[in-house]
Amino acid sequence: MNVFNYRFFITLMSKLFSDTIRQPNKPRFKQLFVLFLFSIWFIPQQIFNWICFYLDDIFFNSYKKIEVKPLFIIGVPRSGTTFLQRIISKDHAQFTGMSLWEVCVAPAICQKYFFLFLGRLDRLFGSPIFQLMVNFESWWFKNLHQLHQLSWFDMEEDEAIFLHQFSSFFLIYLFPYQEDFKPYIYYDQEVPYSIRKKQMEFYKNCVRRHLYVFGPNKSFLSKNPHFCPRIESIMTFLPESRFILIIRNPISTIPSNLSVFQYLCTHLANVNEGIFKNRTPIFESTMEMIRHWYHYPLAKLTAYKKNRYEILNYDEFRNNPRNEIKRVYHQLGLEYSSVYDQEVKQIMENSSRYISRHQYSLVQFGLSKKRILQDFRLIFKRWNFSRK
Repeated sequence: MNVFNYRFFITLMSKLFSDTIRQPNKPRFKQLFVLFLFSIWFIPQQIFNWICFYLDDIFFNSYKKIEVKPLFIIGVPRSGTTFLQRIISKDHAQFTGMSLWEVCVAPAICQKYFFLFLGRLDRLFGSPIFQLMVNFESWWFKNLHQLHQLSWFDMEEDEAIFLHQFSSFFLIYLFPYQEDFKPYIYYDQEVPYSIRKKQMEFYKNCVRRHLYVFGPNKSFLSKNPHFCPRIESIMTFLPESRFILIIRNPISTIPSNLSVFQYLCTHLANVNEGIFKNRTPIFESTMEMIRHWYHYPLAKLTAYKKNRYEILNYDEFRNNPRNEIKRVYHQLGLEYSSVYDQEVKQIMENSSRYISRHQYSLVQFGLSKKRILQDFRLIFKRWNFSRK
């Protein structure tokens, strides 16, 4: 069932409209653009999506019988989840996952078939539409690529599927009202069971729709840092789930998170960079989120069946990805084939030449190492991370 969060939609849009009116001297282009975008594109698209969902139930009803056995890659954002996803996604014999185009514009089966048909037609004429899209995304995502490599055609974080319900944490980058997003920081504890059930059933059916088209016998691969606060909900509504949790040194993840948060909010929501300094409300809200997303998955997963999860130390994973992947596969009962091993070796060779262009520091946010060591002392104690 696709239950659109009308109350949340009205709350955020009202606040955005009110801020736009109350601050006439502030540049308003970005706020007005968001209002325009949601009025002209988002709402009509959701109406069209619902029509397509109903068509799925008429013409492809058997998707509901597909068994979902997902593998979730989780961890605080900026912990290496993307790199791990790109390695495991090369195991085409066992896994499939949603690409960005599918998450954003084709959640329904009939939409997927339409775009796949369009792709085949495009290839008959030398792929001019595909090439146009590649050139466009190179320009559109140019600045974002310093933070995160993004493409319409790559497997991406499917938290965005909840945008179709207007129930995603991603919305904070357009509507930076942190007090309204607290339920998404503490999802299992603060979102009522009845709402969680509807949202997770919607997600489950979106996964089934994907598997119907791309491989009903495969396991669904999801890289989703924003699922850290949803562990109990996932275990309840997707009981066959398995997890890989990556733990990285907070001294690295925290300024990186703040940097990404700052970039997205300032570019999408016209927020002043100064509000991300130490002790401001949005700064403290982000720190609260990071703390919970470090500790909550550890507490929940260690009470889970041992063969349903594995925890990776980021430093060990980056030092020897191949050995760590083999260890994870063994722990989770997955087949590590010779064909896939060649793929892993190739990725390791390519990644050895990769240099991140993302620059950030603790000083940039008025944050001291002493505070991180204090707030995350249990993480440092358990994982013996460097304190330098």
